[in-house]
Amino acid sequence: MRTQIIKISILFFLSIIFNLSCFAQYHRAFISNEFGKIDIEPVVLLNTDNLKSETKNQLTSWPKAFECNPSFKNMRGVCIQDINNDDIEDIIFATNSKIYAYSGTGEKYWEAALTGTAIYPPSAADINNDGFIEIVQVTGGSPANGRIHIFDHNGNTYPGWPVNFDDHWIICAPALADLNNDKQLEIIVAERRSPNPGLLHVLKNDGTSYSENFPLTLDGTPAVTPSVAYLRNWQSDDIIVDSLIVMCSTSSIFAYDFNGNMIDGFPISNENTGFSYQSPLICVEKSTNLMNEEIKIIGATHGNLPEYYAINKNGEYVNENWPIPTVDNSWTYSAPTAIGLHNYFDFYLMSQPGANGTDLYPTIHAFTPEGEYVEGFPFERVDGLEGFITAMYSVDHNTLYIFTGSNMKDESGNGYIHAYTANTDLSNFVEMSGFPVQVQGFTFMNGINLGDVNGNGKLDLIALSYDLNMVPTDSTHINVIELPEIDYNPHYCYGTYKGNNLRNGLIIPPEWIPEAIDTQEEKDFLIYPNPCKDLINFQSTEVFDLYIYDITGKIIFYKSITNNSYRLDTENWTKGMYFVRLSKNNKIYNSRVIKM
Repeated sequence: MRTQIIKISILFFLSIIFNLSCFAQYHRAFISNEFGKIDIEPVVLLNTDNLKSETKNQLTSWPKAFECNPSFKNMRGVCIQDINNDDIEDIIFATNSKIYAYSGTGEKYWEAALTGTAIYPPSAADINNDGFIEIVQVTGGSPANGRIHIFDHNGNTYPGWPVNFDDHWIICAPALADLNNDKQLEIIVAERRSPNPGLLHVLKNDGTSYSENFPLTLDGTPAVTPSVAYLRNWQSDDIIVDSLIVMCSTSSIFAYDFNGNMIDGFPISNENTGFSYQSPLICVEKSTNLMNEEIKIIGATHGNLPEYYAINKNGEYVNENWPIPTVDNSWTYSAPTAIGLHNYFDFYLMSQPGANGTDLYPTIHAFTPEGEYVEGFPFERVDGLEGFITAMYSVDHNTLYIFTGSNMKDESGNGYIHAYTANTDLSNFVEMSGFPVQVQGFTFMNGINLGDVNGNGKLDLIALSYDLNMVPTDSTHINVIELPEIDYNPHYCYGTYKGNNLRNGLIIPPEWIPEAIDTQEEKDFLIYPNPCKDLINFQSTEVFDLYIYDITGKIIFYKSITNNSYRLDTENWTKGMYFVRLSKNNKIYNSRVIKM
């Protein structure tokens, strides 16, 4: 009898061990306070088949690890930008109190010290119209030691910078925009002044205030990266016909014109909703008309009744379908993504946490601009999502690639990169073979930057991840993974936080002049050479009006041609695709040209 009891006990003990081995210890990240401090909590996955990950080789010399702040971790990824004019994109990022610039081959171009702690990625653009890229990085930290830094493309501090406001934390990322059309970019930033209300600054690139009307006082703590729409008359680049700056405090949405005047219908406040890190987008369709109702502000909230919203410039919801509540009233810090072709947006993508690591949970939400769920959504996962979503159309425009990070890491300390393919209407939305991919550390509150950092024409995924042990040995990791089967399509790519390296949130649908010229009907209209280098010729049988737009839909050239031909100097054009519109006899013909 005793022997039988011992055998039963051993079997029971082995049964416990076996069942415990089926439970993998995973961790979920979450934001624990208003300063953006990230903490973790353990979760138990009952079925790891719901999150089965793989490994992929990274490009030579990657990944790399860098010193990480023990308390404040990076959010919203990195910056992918060609900073040395060699037509190959580079990787620029900041972590803790340094900013770095690397080539895709792993060569360090430079590093520079920062005052304060960097959390958000840098913004990058030619802010002074000298033909070279400048990099703008803001900081915060505890104790507060916030600065606005600007560096030239070689890593040298830009004259007049850094700027600070009594060391106050500069919240989120800087937005860059040319507010007065003088070809010089202004820097729009938000200053945290706890316990006093925050301020919204617009600075010239020499560090002085844009005008005496700024800064603007908010009703609380700044909560997002500002969004800026600078919309110009499509017949003349010298006429600004509309302007919009959108900024959120922790409780309200503000909208101003470029003179600092509040726009009618704002601010918008709701006692049941609040804002933190959900930087909105300004979506503009049919930009040749520039009607107010074609401007939509989209975003997300948290609070007692968190929601996804789409509002018009008058501060009203687009229609009765908006706002859309989150599932289970779960908080979200979603930074939205707007995607579309052919002059309009097809859908908005939003994220949501709430997944418990065990059960499938609505994680990726896709809405039409009218506020209806796209069929097949929300898409469910077990690991949740707080990072930004990136996407790219295939070269033939028949496939959409979508990439995200994750809220979780496994028992070995690996976070995840997810990748999906879908038809352009988001049907057949499935995870790509070989994904999710493991990377060391959390990808929480970050995302997957898209680019071609080695210049071979293939799509590269650049992901920032970080250790979260809250110790001085924590590292930030930069991961670079190539997908050799996918051609990089830069002009049809939403590849970074807020859509572009200006971080201004102004989104115009790619290929907004989609109609190809019908050469059968219009045989006498010629463009040559195409592709072009320094000169391009336009020839027609009659006089015509010529309009040329860049890939964002901004007009860069207009002229009424009084004879049958015109030669245009393209030497100073940036390489890439441009759209041509020819108007004659009350008919419009569209085409494209490539600048080599």
